[in-house]
Amino acid sequence: GWGGWGGGGVRKVVVNVETTVYETIRSCARDRGWALQERSVDSAGGARGYNIYWTDRSVTRTRVQRLEAHQMLNHFPGMVSLFSKAQLAANLEAMRKARPEAYAFAPPSWILPDHYTEFLLACKEAAKQSDNPAMFIVKPAHGCQGKRIFLTRTADEAVVRDAFWSLTEVLVAQSYIQRPLLIDGLKSDLWQCVLETCGDLRGGAGSLTLVALRGGKDKIHP
Repeated sequence: GWGGWGGGGVRKVVVNVETTVYETIRSCARDRGWALQERSVDSAGGARGYNIYWTDRSVTRTRVQRLEAHQMLNHFPGMVSLFSKAQLAANLEAMRKARPEAYAFAPPSWILPDHYTEFLLACKEAAKQSDNPAMFIVKPAHGCQGKRIFLTRTADEAVVRDAFWSLTEVLVAQSYIQRPLLIDGLKSDLWQCVLETCGDLRGGAGSLTLVALRGGKDKIHP
């Protein structure tokens, strides 16, 4: 069926929030008068009883294929290759090498510790080129909100050396863009949000682009 019933016989939108830890999602749903579904879907993994499935995890192609016409979710299969810093950097680096003229915008990237030797050579080469060697930015592959990110001109940082011997820590190192494109003097991120229904991204169910301006207090503009 299409969602649940509210007061006055009006159908309510039902949001499955079983696999999200963010209270913001629940709060936004309540503000809109939507019903929250905290329980699991059926034992076969089928899509039952909700209109929106909001999850913090990646989703499988099977999950998408089981969506019914009135149902939608907030992820699509394979998106980890885009939102994972390490996978995105690896994909862009591969494309930059294959099509350098088309991917010149992508800075050289190294996944540490796998590409430590190449990163070390890049740092040494940069140090030879001028009195003001190029800077590199290093960030944890699974970090967020700018935490544990640092700038360096050498591969000899303690954090980088520790990652070389770690079985769990993965870092992404990139050439730092000294003069990035700014909007009113602020760095910016572009977020493209696409609403997917029934596993079909071509249907144009909905699209929203957000621009996040970073500098002082973040500002988000649709």
